[in-house]
Amino acid sequence: MLDTLFMLFLSVPPQEAAKNPRLLTVTAAELMESLADPPVDNLQREPRLVAAFQAAFAAEDAVRSVPLDRAVVDKRRAAARDAVRAELVAAKAEAPAIEAALAETDARFDRLGGNVFAILPGKTKRVIVFAAHYDSVPRSRGVIDNWASCMLLVQLHRALEPVEREHTFWFLGFAGHEDGGVGSASFVASLRAKQAVKIDACVTIDCAGASAPMAWSSGSSAGILEVVADAASRAEIPLRIVDFEGGGADSCTLRDGSLPVAALLGVDVDKASLLHGPGDQLAAIVPEHLLAMHRLTVALATELDTHLEPLHLAYVQDKLQLADAASGRKPRVPQPISWPVSGPIATRAATLAAPTPAPQPPKTPPNTPPPKTPPPKTPPPNDKPKDGSPP
Repeated sequence: MLDTLFMLFLSVPPQEAAKNPRLLTVTAAELMESLADPPVDNLQREPRLVAAFQAAFAAEDAVRSVPLDRAVVDKRRAAARDAVRAELVAAKAEAPAIEAALAETDARFDRLGGNVFAILPGKTKRVIVFAAHYDSVPRSRGVIDNWASCMLLVQLHRALEPVEREHTFWFLGFAGHEDGGVGSASFVASLRAKQAVKIDACVTIDCAGASAPMAWSSGSSAGILEVVADAASRAEIPLRIVDFEGGGADSCTLRDGSLPVAALLGVDVDKASLLHGPGDQLAAIVPEHLLAMHRLTVALATELDTHLEPLHLAYVQDKLQLADAASGRKPRVPQPISWPVSGPIATRAATLAAPTPAPQPPKTPPNTPPPKTPPPKTPPPNDKPKDGSPP
C-alpha cells in the first residue's frame, strides 16, 4: 500500500500554481503596496487584518476574531513574569526596575487581541491551515516580523479563491507570538479532537521578504519538508532547507500539538539584526524575495491540496526510503546555520526605557487629509460553528 501511495505521489503532474496564470496575477509592486504603513500598535493590527480579509472574502461570516483561551493566557503570563524576574535578578537590577518590567509585561498581556480566523471552503471538510502571527515587539514597525507574512495570507486567499479546491483552507493570524506564543497555543487548546484529525497540514510563515525563502527543518514535522521541496522545485522557486536550534516558534507549538506542520522563513542570518528593532521597516523588504515567498505559498497550497491525508502519516515519513528504492533520489539534508539566540521577554522589557527613537510614520505633505479607512465589520459570534472551525 505504501508503495502504491508513493508512486501516486510521484505521478502528480505540475500543480496549478505553475501553470494557471490566475494564481499568479499579483506583482511584486502590488505586494509591496499592501505593506504600506502597517499599524505599530498590536491592537490596531488585529482590526486591520480583519478588514483586509473581509475585503477579500465574499462571505461576510467567513472572517472573525476568536478570543484567546484564558487559561493559556494566564499560564503564559505567569511564565513570562517568572522569566522577567529571573533575568533581571541575575543582572542585579534594582527592585524598582524589576517592578517596572513586570508591569510592562502585564500591560502587554492585558492588551492581547484575538486570533484572526478566515475560512475558504473546499469540496471536502479536510483542512489545510496557513498561519502567521500579526503582533510585533515594542519600538518596531514589524514589517518583516511579521506583517508581510500576514499580507501574504490575504494574497494566498485571493490566488486560491477562483480555483476548485479539495480542502477547506483556514487562514490564521496569531496574536501574542512575541509574548510566549499565546495565540498559537490558544488555537491548539481550542481544537476539539474531531477537528484536529481533519487537519492534513499546517504551514507557518515567519519574517517574509527580507531574504529568499527557506524552510526550517527542526520547526517542521517529519516528512513534510520533502513535500515543500517538491512543490518549490515544480514551480521553479529556489528553496533552502535550513536547521538551527530554537523552540519558541508557532510552528513548534502546532507540531507539539500533534499537527503536521511546515515552517517557512524569509530572513537569513545576515539580516537577523533587523528584527525586534527600528530597522524592521518597509525599506528592508526585497520585492523579489517577497514575491518568491508568495509564489511558494501558492505552489505549496496547491500541492498540499492533492493529499487528502494528514502529512505526518507513515507513508510520508517513509517517503525518502521509498524514493531511494524507486528512483535513487537522495534525502535532502538541511543546511545548518547559526541563528542568533535572543533573550526572553525580560530582555525586551528591560530595554523599554532605552533612548531608542520610536519608528516614525512616513512623511506626508502639509494639509494632506488622512486616508479614509472604513472600520472592519464586527465579526459574528461563533458559539456553534457549522464549518468545523474553533469556537
